[in-house]
Amino acid sequence: MSDLHAFMTRQNDGSIVLRNTVSDARVLFSVEELRAYHRFDALVRQYAVTQDSLIPGGYGEFQTLWNSDCQNRYQFSEYRTLTEDCIIHGAPVPFDTLIPRSSQTPAAPTKATFPGLSADRQDTIQELLWESAAASLRKKEWIEKKKRERLDKRATRNNHTDRGSPRTKDTFVDRGSPRHHPYGGISKAAGKKKAGRRTNFDCRSEAGRSNNFVDDRLAAYFDPPIPSSSSSGLGSYSNDLPVLTLSATRSWNPGREPTHIPHACFHLSRAHSWIIQFNLGPHHFWSS
Repeated sequence: MSDLHAFMTRQNDGSIVLRNTVSDARVLFSVEELRAYHRFDALVRQYAVTQDSLIPGGYGEFQTLWNSDCQNRYQFSEYRTLTEDCIIHGAPVPFDTLIPRSSQTPAAPTKATFPGLSADRQDTIQELLWESAAASLRKKEWIEKKKRERLDKRATRNNHTDRGSPRTKDTFVDRGSPRHHPYGGISKAAGKKKAGRRTNFDCRSEAGRSNNFVDDRLAAYFDPPIPSSSSSGLGSYSNDLPVLTLSATRSWNPGREPTHIPHACFHLSRAHSWIIQFNLGPHHFWSS
C-alpha cells in the first residue's frame, strides 16, 4: 500500500493500481491517463465543463475508486453528465504527488547498438549515416533548384519572344516583296541578266574554238560582288567589272607573219562577270 492512498499500489513506470473494495478487482491506470484525469479535475473545480467538453475515458470509474478512501484528504471532483452538475470533493491532488517527477518525462530513446562493434566504431557509423543523409538532402535541393531555373529561363524566353516578334497581320513584313529585295523580288542571276550582265560565258581566242579548256578557279578573289558604295543600303552593285590579266609568252619575229596564239577557253565563276585581258607584249587584246 501507499502512503498517498489506502488502496493504491505504485508501479515502477509511475502508473498506479487501485483495488475495488467491493469486488476486490485491481484496476491499472497509466501515467497518461492520470495526467488527463488531473487536468479534467481542474476543469470541474472551475465549473468550466459543459456538455460539449471531452471527458477522459474511465474518469468516472477512477473517481469512484479513488474517493473510496474516505480518510484521504485528496479527492477527485465528480461530473454528472445527465444534469451537467459539477460536484467538488476534497482538495485537489498535487500533480507531483499523483505522478512522480521521474515518471513525468518520457524515457530517453536508447541509442542504436551494433553487435560486435566498439563504441568508437558505432559513433563513426552513426556520423557517416548522418553525413550520407545530409548529402542526399543537398543533392535533392540542388536538383529542384536547377529544375526551377530551367523553367524560369524557358518562361522568360517565351515571354520575350511573344513581346519581341508578334505575328499579326498589321506588323508582318513580307520579305518577298520587291521593295525589300535587292534584285526586285527575283533571283540574283535573273537580276544580273535583267541588268545586261552575263552570268556564264566562254572566252575564246581568235584562233577559233577547241575542246581544250583551261580551268581557272579564281572565284575566291572576287567573291562576293563589290558593292557600289558603303552607304547604298539598297543592295545595288557596281557595274565596274574586275580585271583578270593573263600573259602568254611566245617568241616574236618581226620579219615573219604574226605568231598564232593557240586558242584557250576560260570557264570562270558563274556568279560573276569578268573582263579578261591577254597580255602578249606589244600585242594584246581584251575579251569579256
